Amino acid sequence: MLFRSDLLYRRVGYDLLPSDWRITVIPVDGVDGSVAEQWRITAQDGLAKRRAKATVRVASESQLRTWLADLAANRRPAKPGSVILLLLPQKQDPPTSSAAALMESLDAAGIPWRRAYATDPFPHSVPGQLPSLLMAGGGRPCRVVPCPGREDVWVVGIDSSRRADHQIVAMTLVSPSGELCGAWTIRQRRDETVAPASQRLLVKACEARLNEVAGASVPVLCLRDGRVFENEDERTYIDGLGGQVSLVECRKSAVPQVIRTGETWADSGGPAVFQLPQTNTLFVATAAPRLDADLASPLKVSWSTKTNRLGLTATEISRLLIAHAAAPGLGTEAHHLPSALYWADGISGASDTDLRFRGQQVVRLG
Repeated sequence: MLFRSDLLYRRVGYDLLPSDWRITVIPVDGVDGSVAEQWRITAQDGLAKRRAKATVRVASESQLRTWLADLAANRRPAKPGSVILLLLPQKQDPPTSSAAALMESLDAAGIPWRRAYATDPFPHSVPGQLPSLLMAGGGRPCRVVPCPGREDVWVVGIDSSRRADHQIVAMTLVSPSGELCGAWTIRQRRDETVAPASQRLLVKACEARLNEVAGASVPVLCLRDGRVFENEDERTYIDGLGGQVSLVECRKSAVPQVIRTGETWADSGGPAVFQLPQTNTLFVATAAPRLDADLASPLKVSWSTKTNRLGLTATEISRLLIAHAAAPGLGTEAHHLPSALYWADGISGASDTDLRFRGQQVVRLG
């Protein structure tokens, strides 16, 4: 999969650039402006190597707050293509209450933002951040190439994260080309399941967005992290998303390794799939291990004929999962999860101390 490597971006450039892409670097929590300027210069150099045009500038926290206040006072959104890069001191330190409040203000204003750290090795870290910043600005670094005949399948992901006294359930919507087109979260009681009320609200919001960007009754592959519990009505997912839906369970933990005689499955050197004979159960490794000494990290994937309304074959399901594990915006490294579940997993667990998935445009339903 050559497109996973940043070398390909250097060779052919990005797939889609917004007409007016602007990145504003804001040093916060005591980061010196000279460090922000260093990040800006590194980013401009990286963009030039990828033949991409963007305005990259450094501004202060007070300037950002003034801009946010002006947007709120005039009740107008930010211009398309605007992205904020918050430069924090170091990953080990949680943001101060002031920085956390600034993040909340950006979220409330619907302004996409990402974070970086003053201690990052900029020559290596910035090139990996640029694809995410590009997608935040409305562009696309590359696109997923799905299996033949299934180029129009949208993908929905459902995952949850447990907290001390509650649970956050997230649903994401990903286009056939791999772009995150919608994300929603809801807070519910702490449980392994998705409460029926939460399920209905999430599906209703996702359906509205799906109709807006793709029209009614488009084919959807719905990926449920873990198993669908008895209190979750499968029909809510299937009928609520237009009927042309295949509901698939993906288990990412406690999955056994698959071993071939005399060698490990990881020796395939790339994605690999094993189907249990006479079943609708697959073990899918979407990418080779990052280290030669590691074993593969397969997903256990299962479905029923009743919930496979699209009639997807095992081969088609495998190809869609593998393709979406290489979706744009996931960075330049191989990923274990297909994009819809990767984002749902991260967004459900995002917090003021775990900022990896903060800054995505997420609608909180409760």
